[in-house]
Amino acid sequence: MLRVVLAAALTSAAAAAHCDFGGYFRDPNHYKEGSFAGSRFVTSRTGDKEGNAITLIGSDDGKNFWTLHGKQDQTRCAITVDFSPKGGPSNLSGRYESQTKAIVWSDSNFWTQLNVPDFGALTKAAYSGISGYYQDPNHIKRHSWAGTRMISDAEGDKEGNGLNLIGSDDGTTFWMLKGKFTDKAQNAFVVDFSPKGGPPGLSGKYAAGAIKWTDGNTWEKMAFGQGQLV
Repeated sequence: MLRVVLAAALTSAAAAAHCDFGGYFRDPNHYKEGSFAGSRFVTSRTGDKEGNAITLIGSDDGKNFWTLHGKQDQTRCAITVDFSPKGGPSNLSGRYESQTKAIVWSDSNFWTQLNVPDFGALTKAAYSGISGYYQDPNHIKRHSWAGTRMISDAEGDKEGNGLNLIGSDDGTTFWMLKGKFTDKAQNAFVVDFSPKGGPPGLSGKYAAGAIKWTDGNTWEKMAFGQGQLV
């Protein structure tokens, strides 16, 4: 009987210690009101599968979006990220604090998590290039992260032919997908949606502030606005 009780207690403790780093966070060291500067999308999921790898997509100036990678230890709610591709430390450690809903880093910085958007998003983004913040009309929900997508074609400060995408369909669970340019000059690319049950090579093209997919869907790039996301 004691073994059963002990096993149940350990299982309960393990469940309580489980940390899902997925979500939208804000870095106060780069945050600028009225822009996406300081925005960070974080996830430990590739499609529907959670793992130990962490992917971050963020922006320091609100226009250029970068990707960084790291790893997590769910039993300690701990995270380690390589910031060296954008000139930072190669092994910065942090910890997710559920009470304050923030990632507290070992350099004393902290990123606050937003469960729902506190800003508006308008179409007709003024800046060019595929990297940025998008909405998927097939999943968008008012006052929620559902249907939001953040895309980057840069690993740190260096642009390349690869694409990283973080998004959420339900506003709570965030996932990562990968893609690559097939013709960068024409902003044509493919993304592997199979990790979340979609096609393995869906083609798309970015033009005039929107991504048009070959399945007929269109994601619009969003510029920063006022009020809650609509």
